[in-house]
Amino acid sequence: MIPRLVHRVRNIAPERFILVLALANGLLYVALVPPWQHYDEPTHFEYAWLIASRGELPRSEDYDQDMRREVAASMIEHHFFHGLNFTPNLLSQDKPIWLGVSELEHPPFYYLLVAFPLKWISYSDITFQLYIARSVSLLLYLISIWLAGRVMAELLPQGHVLRWAVPGMMALLPAYTDLMTSVNNDVGAVVVFSLFLWGAARMIGRGFSWPRLVWLILAAVLCLWTKNTVAIAVLLVPVVLALTVLQGPRQKWGWLALGGWALGLLVAVVGWGDAAFWYRQTNQERPTRELWAEAPLGKAVLAIEMTPEEPGRNLMQPLLAADVEALRGREVTLGAWMWASAPVQVRSPMWSDGAQNTWRPLDVGISPAFYVVTGTVAPNAESLRVVLQPLLDRTLGTTVTVYYDGLVLTEGIRSVDQPPFFDDPDGRKGVWGRETFTNHLRNSSAEVAWPRVRRWVEQGLRRYLRVPATPGPFLASLLDVRWSGWVYLPTARTLLRSFWAYFGWGHVQLDPPWYWFLDGLTIIGIGAALVGGIRRWKDFPQPVRAIMVLFLLAGLWLWLGALLRVLPYLLDRPRPLMPVARYAFPGIIPTASGLTWGWLQVAPPGGKQRMAVLLLGAMAVLNSVSLFTIMRFYQF
Repeated sequence: MIPRLVHRVRNIAPERFILVLALANGLLYVALVPPWQHYDEPTHFEYAWLIASRGELPRSEDYDQDMRREVAASMIEHHFFHGLNFTPNLLSQDKPIWLGVSELEHPPFYYLLVAFPLKWISYSDITFQLYIARSVSLLLYLISIWLAGRVMAELLPQGHVLRWAVPGMMALLPAYTDLMTSVNNDVGAVVVFSLFLWGAARMIGRGFSWPRLVWLILAAVLCLWTKNTVAIAVLLVPVVLALTVLQGPRQKWGWLALGGWALGLLVAVVGWGDAAFWYRQTNQERPTRELWAEAPLGKAVLAIEMTPEEPGRNLMQPLLAADVEALRGREVTLGAWMWASAPVQVRSPMWSDGAQNTWRPLDVGISPAFYVVTGTVAPNAESLRVVLQPLLDRTLGTTVTVYYDGLVLTEGIRSVDQPPFFDDPDGRKGVWGRETFTNHLRNSSAEVAWPRVRRWVEQGLRRYLRVPATPGPFLASLLDVRWSGWVYLPTARTLLRSFWAYFGWGHVQLDPPWYWFLDGLTIIGIGAALVGGIRRWKDFPQPVRAIMVLFLLAGLWLWLGALLRVLPYLLDRPRPLMPVARYAFPGIIPTASGLTWGWLQVAPPGGKQRMAVLLLGAMAVLNSVSLFTIMRFYQF
């Protein structure tokens, strides 16, 4: 009996065995992670529930108070708020009961899938409905692993070890399995982008056909309709077409076409002329830096268009950490030359230390005049920024441009009767009231320019992709390495470790030695993949090389996008919320295939099968430790 069973197991196709393994592992995560203990799970569930109960897509302000009360009660029942010193008010009538950040601004495709079974069980217990919703994600998780096998089949011949090793790694990757068995639109993003990559691999490997082009376009549209993190699929469609059509003798023209496409896209998206180090939070068409023949200092000035329709238009400069330290608890003076295209009352330049915003109303004319505002920086200030947000009168009947030049923020209470004398056009040092000063603002007279995101891009991202933050400040913080550079290393560390084993809302983690081991394992995999890829590049068939280029572009975009998500948080707080790897998981197929292939490169000749089995055994150990950690944390 036993030998017959062993014989049957040996004859099971590895791909089928991996799917069975994934199903068993996924069911464990569905059962062991308590209700609502995934990233934003209550509000992701709410989106699908509203669709199921109302039969239509909800608006951003929609909610159902009775449903929220049931969910909040279930969260309390399952100890969600243990240790948080907070419990939502279940008796609230005048405002929505707290469940977390609303997800109703997201595209709807994933939520439509989850809503389908919920429609038939809308009167059952709310926790039971959550588990049904998780089951939909579990099914999508299995589909993602099957899609990984299909993609590998396009790249590799029958029997190649990677055809089962890559799906196997995904099936045993703890953080991935945890996410993919939660109610979260990242699950849908992973599946639709994997479907896009499969279609792209078939197109490149098998050649152009109209059905494959339709597949590619439909998959890209589904990406747009699922989550903005995978909207890159739309931009990758022309890349896939170029890699498909321009092969063989025309290969060099293909690379030239891709280079021209990338350059044209860059020119269309990014312009030039904003004032460096001043973070744009205005969608005005004109640059924030203008040349001015009669500028009080240098040759350029800062310019902000005021309009009552957009009262929040502003420019902001965060101070460097050393400058914050120098001014903490000190009296300071903020001054600037100001004038406008028409006489108007405006808000003075404002400095903010997180505890207070210091400014005063001003009446400015059409000729430059110097104005100051003074105050004391909070002794415990962790950040300090200067904000130029001039609009004060919301009944303003027309657009008025306000100009600034020679901005200065310095220690001490300075003279209000006479302006400072600067030693250089950049305004870094000078004399003010017979005393020397150091200006803690950079590019205070807008002499230096840098790139800006064009207006049509910002408007399109907000309107069609529902991106809440404008990309202007994002680009500025990316360019301002002296201010933002410190954050990349801890963010990269968080991304790496959350790729392997962060659970719950990112607060359930393994013991530190496990992450040290995983850091080393990742470095070996990436390093071996790079070295092996460079050494063996010419040995790969041309279609495989083209698919590898596509995977590299997609993977880099998604991982860099996840890394740079920290920058908007950095603008809002001195200690930002670190993004986790779930934002990069749509690139799980390129990531898992690259790491697995890299690890196999260190195997001795003829030992790749054994190395793959060893690696999956190690993944099984890691997965078991992760499940034990989850059980221990939630005290099963």
